[in-house]
Order: sequence, then structure tokens, then C-alpha cells
Amino acid sequence: MNKKMTLTDCLYEVMKDGGWFTFWVLRDRISNSFDKYYGEATISAGLRKFRHYEERKKYNLSFGAEVIEKRPRPTGAGYEYKLIVQAGQQNLF
Repeated sequence: MNKKMTLTDCLYEVMKDGGWFTFWVLRDRISNSFDKYYGEATISAGLRKFRHYEERKKYNLSFGAEVIEKRPRPTGAGYEYKLIVQAGQQNLF
């Protein structure tokens, strides 16, 4: 990759498959895949950033609908998050 990966780039790449992730799993996947470390608060801010127009446009996410789903973990400790991508979403990187 020639371009510098931002936090939202990393989150998109990890989450684009539509799976459910905790902050801890996202942190570990980003660290292992991109050799970057972000804390839980920073990851939370990155997920919120997907709500912004510029990010929705950049990643071809839906306008007018929620793009991050949230549910309680089955164990009851914390939450899991899912990025909602449009059908046929292309790879951006």
C-alpha cells in the first residue's frame, strides 16, 4: 500500500466483511494487520466518524441509514459492533 492508512481506513478494512467485533478484537486486528495501535476510546471515535458525510462518501456507505450496528455481547460485558456495507462493496485499498 502506498498511502498512509488512517484509523477509519483500518476499521473499514477489518470490518467490511460484515462481522461483529468488540473494541478489543478491533484493536488486536488493526495491530496485527497494520502495525498500528489504537486504544478503545480512539476506536470508538473512529466508529462514530463513519456517520459523517465525508466518510460515508469515501467508503461508499449508505446515506440516510445507520452504518454501524451495536449489540450487547452474549457474555454481558461490553458491546459488539458491525459495519453495514452495501451489497457488492468494492475493495478500496
